[in-house]
Amino acid sequence: MPGGLWEKTPDGRVIRRRNPAPEPRRSTPDSTGKEEKPPVPAGKASLKLALRLGFRDVYDAIGIVLVASLLWSFLAGLGMLGVHSIGRNLGALLSPLAAQLLSTVGALFGLILTSGPLFGGINWYARKMALRREPEVFDLAWGFGSAFRRCLGLALIQAIGSVVLASNLWFYLSTGHVALAVIGSLFGYGLLLWMMMCAYQWPLLVEQDLAPWASVRKSALLILDNPGFSLGFGLVLLLTSALCWFTIVGGVVLWAGTVSILATQAVRELLRKYGLLPPDPTVDPIYDEMEH
Repeated sequence: MPGGLWEKTPDGRVIRRRNPAPEPRRSTPDSTGKEEKPPVPAGKASLKLALRLGFRDVYDAIGIVLVASLLWSFLAGLGMLGVHSIGRNLGALLSPLAAQLLSTVGALFGLILTSGPLFGGINWYARKMALRREPEVFDLAWGFGSAFRRCLGLALIQAIGSVVLASNLWFYLSTGHVALAVIGSLFGYGLLLWMMMCAYQWPLLVEQDLAPWASVRKSALLILDNPGFSLGFGLVLLLTSALCWFTIVGGVVLWAGTVSILATQAVRELLRKYGLLPPDPTVDPIYDEMEH
């Protein structure tokens, strides 16, 4: 019987039919006529590789790291002081309390307005450097061009989230009550998680051309799905930041560029885990040869 469980051999014996070996899965055309590729299986992100590539890029581009970090520190300070002064002068016309409030809000807005777009430009430069596309110093202005609104929106979201979490942490811990201190510690953990998310959000916004809220959402998903990788990278980022800011000069001339490059390579390594990016061209010479 064709297709049954038994078959007859040429010598007359009846044996159980063997299951044919499954055919390998091939690409099939979809409704648009293009070949539909089989899904890329999930891999494993290597924190060691991400850090090696990140610190390599920092070393290779130490000149632009100094320029970008110094420029970011200068614009951030200029924006804070400038808008702080405007807010204080306007508030002085109303009352001392209004002057203090407007000066504080103005300083925060000045920081967002100047440092946010430039930080996006530094991450854009770091991405092009990771791809070996010969970035130029003018790439640092990327955040002030077509991506200005997205960079400003992400900087505003990060600032609001940080202020809300830090304010609640300070409020509950300053009460001196044990139960409220426990609640405050939860806000402390939330602030650490938020800082880790912020480190992922800029490379995601640049790499995948996402909207600000989409970058926030995807950063949370990456951390939840890769807790070990994120914890290790967060500790390295914290140690690196502490070493940079141990002397104020080190933070001014190194922090922004170094953190952006390290975070870019970390996020790219995580995206490669899900098959969203090809192997790093400097690690896979075959891929590099095919692309170039």
